[in-house]
Amino acid sequence: MSDTGPTDWDHFGALVSPATIQCLQRSTSASRIRHYQVNLVPAMCQTADYTRALMTGTFECADEQVESFLDMRSRYRQVVEGCPRLQVVLDEAVVRRRIGGRDVMRGQVQELIALGQGPRLELRLVRFGSGAHVGLRGSFVHLTAADGSKDDLVYREVDGLDVARDGDHAARDVADFDRLWKLGLGGADLWDFLRGLW
Repeated sequence: MSDTGPTDWDHFGALVSPATIQCLQRSTSASRIRHYQVNLVPAMCQTADYTRALMTGTFECADEQVESFLDMRSRYRQVVEGCPRLQVVLDEAVVRRRIGGRDVMRGQVQELIALGQGPRLELRLVRFGSGAHVGLRGSFVHLTAADGSKDDLVYREVDGLDVARDGDHAARDVADFDRLWKLGLGGADLWDFLRGLW
């Protein structure tokens, strides 16, 4: 994956960290995206109402910033929809935390079900009953290089900072994701669980 060439992500630099911009850029050419999230619905899966509630309630963004985040989320979603393989694992806290109220969460959970039952996204959920697991170290995204090189990228939130790591450093994160994937609830059991939440 290469960072060279023009990109339209740079104008979001006032909203997000350089590591986030790097992740957005490299997502464009990824052959596989693995995303684990411990706290929030990943941007690629968020409804507009969820994003608005998150940006105003958590990050105290002004209306103009919220609209910019919505634009960024929409563009990112278009990019990842073209990825050949997209896997997402969520911690149960993600779907239990009330962001924006019951109606917003009901809409968000319905969106997760629709995406997970569609052709592009594979979805799993790690239940609270799983106890301590490697995912509690924090959320991360692993991007696999389309050319089969070792030029993978891992974007991880560490102690409140966004960190992007290349290549060989990604091996542990891939192993962590595979463990979380095996631990997660999926298929019909997951859809039944989600429908019963909100």
